[in-house]
Amino acid sequence: MIKKNSINLINITYVMLLIFLVLNLLSINNNNINRSVDSFVLFTFLLIMCISLFEIIKDKTPYSLNKTFWYYNLIFNFFAPIIQYLTNYNMWSYKLESNLYLSTNIMLLFSFLIYKLVYKSVNKKDININNSFLLKIPSVYLAIMFILSITCYGLAVSQVGFFGMLSRAENSYHFFNDSTINTIITHLIKCIPVYTFLLFFLKNRKLNFWSITMLIIILMLNFPTSTTRFWMGAIFIGLFLLMFRKLVNKARVYDILMLVIFTIFFPMLYAFKFNDIEYFLDNGFELESIVESYNSVDYDAYSIISRTISYVDSYDIVYGRQFFGSVFFLIPRSIWPSKPYPSGELVVSAQGQSYTNVSCPFVAEGYLNFGILGIVIFQVILSLVCTKLDQIYWTKNNKSIYLKILYPFLMGFLIYFLRGALHPAVVYLFCFCIPILFIYFISVIKSLRGKLVC
Repeated sequence: MIKKNSINLINITYVMLLIFLVLNLLSINNNNINRSVDSFVLFTFLLIMCISLFEIIKDKTPYSLNKTFWYYNLIFNFFAPIIQYLTNYNMWSYKLESNLYLSTNIMLLFSFLIYKLVYKSVNKKDININNSFLLKIPSVYLAIMFILSITCYGLAVSQVGFFGMLSRAENSYHFFNDSTINTIITHLIKCIPVYTFLLFFLKNRKLNFWSITMLIIILMLNFPTSTTRFWMGAIFIGLFLLMFRKLVNKARVYDILMLVIFTIFFPMLYAFKFNDIEYFLDNGFELESIVESYNSVDYDAYSIISRTISYVDSYDIVYGRQFFGSVFFLIPRSIWPSKPYPSGELVVSAQGQSYTNVSCPFVAEGYLNFGILGIVIFQVILSLVCTKLDQIYWTKNNKSIYLKILYPFLMGFLIYFLRGALHPAVVYLFCFCIPILFIYFISVIKSLRGKLVC
């Protein structure tokens, strides 16, 4: 259990979050304030803030899927949208009326209720924050993984060149014509070195020549300015939590990390989506103000929930078509020509928007597919998965090496799932899980032969 004196850290974190909120609201230019705010909308926003903060503070684990869920809601469903509302900012030039804000907030509060009811019914209180572990991996497997990782790096360089790996505008691999298969191969190349590093590092929890080499390759293949922010975030958050486990377990480091990521790095890296390193060397780089950062397409998640409500009002729910498109993502479009595109694309294109690379939050996916029942189903599944994985990971009896490796990376992937769209989120998580599933399969084969791999 966490020591009682940790309550001071919890209180400090609470104060830090409140100060952060006040600074955000004070940074709004008085000339830009929306004069026709609705008191009911502000009240529901306040409820979202209070519930999210309360759940973050109440979660006593150093980090967890549950805590990540509430941080996501605090930032994407309160901080960003209330600033957009108060400044009358129209995301993607689509105006949200006060009644739509209110409907969206009521939907979110309803989803919180479902999540909490399930969480409370299955969650157990005993946790163990000292569940450290080491891996026992035969040298031959380390050698194989090392060679595979070097090969991955070589394939990447052959596709885009060394400098092309530093910018998202140029970092595009083309191995196959089918976009889904190409995405899987691309992200396998990016994540195989991650597992190779972990096999070396977790053998004795020390950095050596081999693990440092893997870190360099990981950085090059997943360079912050060259890959999608959610993929990059999942990779580096997971590595940080595993490499600095003792530090993270003793302080509220994860809480600070979440605030820094969402308020600084997340908006900053958007600029590299369309420009390369040379552009910024020639023109310089200027950080936007806090308000300008939130009034940007980085934080379009809330607005897409609202637009999904409008879409369903106009066209009805899709009766699971989008959901099944995500579940059966491996089927090529050449075989399934009517295979659904991501849900955000469906919603905004129907509303006349030409640029369709947008988010579609998890709660909106549920509503779009099955209506109110979809919100219930999706939130029940989400809460069950988060609660059970948190519970298993932090229990004293956790003997699952594979979960101990995978779990820290799920923090970043959960943020992607919550923001959406569901289809690419499922594809990315599947890609990341392939190597560990392969390692698990090999260990099962070896076990059947009476030789344990780990």
